[in-house]
Amino acid sequence: VWEDPSVYLDARGHWHLLSHVYPTNTTNWLQYADIVAGHAFSKDGIEWTFHPTPPWTADVTNTDGSTRHYATRERPFLLLSDDAHRTPVALFTAVTLPGRPKQNYTKDGGDYSFTHVQPIRH
Repeated sequence: VWEDPSVYLDARGHWHLLSHVYPTNTTNWLQYADIVAGHAFSKDGIEWTFHPTPPWTADVTNTDGSTRHYATRERPFLLLSDDAHRTPVALFTAVTLPGRPKQNYTKDGGDYSFTHVQPIRH
């Protein structure tokens, strides 16, 4: 399932779609973190190619070199440079920690998700 799409145009005028992706062939919610993202691209916005490799995973390497595994990474959004190159600078995703329920599933109506910002290296 592809949901929460974010679309942008690169400097060449080509379309890119980033999305939260999860499998529907499992009832084991722990497997949902294995596939968390998808990327599709198009020259004209009509004919699309879906890349077979996810553009990111649920594992993030922090600036100190440590790695953190998130239970979910949803609602992707890119920050692009404000010059003519429109280079991706940072990836924003909503994340939850393993062992925590997804958003709005707590008895008190709380929300365990938070926004994660990941710099993009070039």
